[in-house]
Amino acid sequence: KNFIRIFFNVKESGACWSPVGRVGKGEQKLSLGQRCWYLGIVVHELGHSIGFWHEMNRPDRDNWIYIFWSNILPNYASAFNKQDSNTVNTLGEAFDYKSVMMYDEYAFSKDGKSPTLQSKKGNEIGPIWKKAGLSDSDLRRLQKLYRCEGNKPKKGFPYDTVCDFNLHTCGFKNGGSAVWNWRTVNDTDGYVYSSYENSGTTPGFLMSVNFHRVESK
Repeated sequence: KNFIRIFFNVKESGACWSPVGRVGKGEQKLSLGQRCWYLGIVVHELGHSIGFWHEMNRPDRDNWIYIFWSNILPNYASAFNKQDSNTVNTLGEAFDYKSVMMYDEYAFSKDGKSPTLQSKKGNEIGPIWKKAGLSDSDLRRLQKLYRCEGNKPKKGFPYDTVCDFNLHTCGFKNGGSAVWNWRTVNDTDGYVYSSYENSGTTPGFLMSVNFHRVESK
């Protein structure tokens, strides 16, 4: 099975990251620390998982922004690297300062006051955590990338998937003729195991639900 597993990272509060696109086969990790739970940041990381690079990684970015390398924290400088057109497909869309994949002017600044990037056109670039989700350009790219031009999406699951099942089932169904079924994962004393992390000693919460198709018998 190929799927994204979203982890609430209790070890690193600022650990917001995801690989770009599909990497290998099977389970792929997306990490969200305690400080990552803003809609803009969550959508940003999901954008990476479906194949979106940072907007400032575009091959044509030098026409649109300045990068101030001396102001960037050294460990994060690679996030500002320009990629070639073989790596980043702009999908025919112009540079978008409002993209959820666009860093703000002070992202990873050494002192928090000196800008790490600025618009060459005078546009204000807001922080990701304040963004409400995908921009219009992001939506067009998503449709082009996955050839999804329809207006009748499949029925989704409840938005609130943070559920302890103590008071109710949060809209999920169990067994019968339903498409989904409960499945017990490997766990010991409440700690969830996966191919990525070992059992820890720090209490935490499983903040996502991973769905697996139940084969009919």
